[in-house]
Amino acid sequence: MPHQPDLRAPGPDFPTPRDLYAWCVTELRSVHRMDQWATITCAHATIQLNARTINTLLQPIDLAHLAADAGIPDAQARVRPGSTGLFKKRPDLTLHTIAALTPTEAATLIDATLVAALGASPDDPAEAAIEG
Repeated sequence: MPHQPDLRAPGPDFPTPRDLYAWCVTELRSVHRMDQWATITCAHATIQLNARTINTLLQPIDLAHLAADAGIPDAQARVRPGSTGLFKKRPDLTLHTIAALTPTEAATLIDATLVAALGASPDDPAEAAIEG
């Protein structure tokens, strides 16, 4: 199946980038898209996302801390880093589980990741493409 055409915000379908991010999370969590990934780009900042995970593409970021700073309740318990190393004992700060977040909370975290952690401007337009 070819990838979905690029989606853009702001635009007629998504007035703000956060609207686009929330739609991506909702779409990826639908039954037929659970194993697909979206690539989200805002200016020079890019992340990948699936129904359960944010991948910051080799940029280690403590997303649980960032989520708490963004006002997401119980962020430390609800945003979990992946693990790596022998017996998977070290946190992998490039992959974070976000399954416990609502689409709106996930959109807030995606926005904070792109802007606060990866240097995009809040005024930059955003694009997304769902692969698969």
